Amino acid sequence: MKKFVILSILIVLLVCRLSGFTEGGDNKELSKNTGPSENGAAIQHTASDNPLSDQAVADYHAGMYADALEKFKAVSQKEPDESPRKEKLLRYIADSLYFLGLKGEKSNLLAACDLYKNIIQRYPGSRDDNAVALYRVAESYAALNFYYEAKREFENFCVSYPDSPYFPEAVFRMGDVL
Repeated sequence: MKKFVILSILIVLLVCRLSGFTEGGDNKELSKNTGPSENGAAIQHTASDNPLSDQAVADYHAGMYADALEKFKAVSQKEPDESPRKEKLLRYIADSLYFLGLKGEKSNLLAACDLYKNIIQRYPGSRDDNAVALYRVAESYAALNFYYEAKREFENFCVSYPDSPYFPEAVFRMGDVL
């Protein structure tokens, strides 16, 4: 009964969202409902004064996540914890782990989940980036066949980020992992 009620509420929210019945009455265009992908990295990069960082970003965008991961870790170790660049580097590290995990190295998915959760807790002001991070936590659990954890994180995502363009996909994935 509880599953039915939750699923019904989520379906109503989804229908309202897709029909343009949103707070303020605006009908924002949704991007692809495929969730955050490799092309939609959670963070934007600008050229830096650190060539190793720039090479890591180039490797990341070329899909060479293992190489990028090592370089991001090396740059991150030299960056002060309170630096705004530290957050970006940590997100790149988590994203690299996530994509390596999706490509077959499943242990990286657990490491990505832990890092994403740490980032969300440490940088609560980065709402859009944290939405992508939480979505990827849920997707990681689903890829690991941890269905209850995946469902819980998709529910957390829907409650925390109902205005996210990934909301419809999260609702679908929540039902898909059951």
